[in-house]
Amino acid sequence: MLRGIYVLFVGCVLAALAHAAVSWLLPHAATGATLPSDADQALADLAAAIVYMAIGLSLHSRFEELADGFVAGGMFAAVTAVVISFGTDTSGFSFAVLAIALVAAILLGYFRFFRHRA
Repeated sequence: MLRGIYVLFVGCVLAALAHAAVSWLLPHAATGATLPSDADQALADLAAAIVYMAIGLSLHSRFEELADGFVAGGMFAAVTAVVISFGTDTSGFSFAVLAIALVAAILLGYFRFFRHRA
């Protein structure tokens, strides 16, 4: 029970950290706005999701709970990226973000659960 709570907590904090870091580090200079555009935010959240998932896969053999937290953070950040991408004006962009998130989730599932069975 405590392990599951820890994994969810680490995942939520990592996803929130990625989202907040982008808002802080990536001001949209072209328009003079203090916040990045939805497309920039979605791409940065998606990049953070892929990095978190890769870290989770690389740590799994030594630190299982921490690795699961990174994987959960990656999934939460990917969901955030997909939701934000729906706020953009172009449906092609939303489709691309959704497709990349789907491919990342399928690869994560393969490397995490099925690769060792074959």
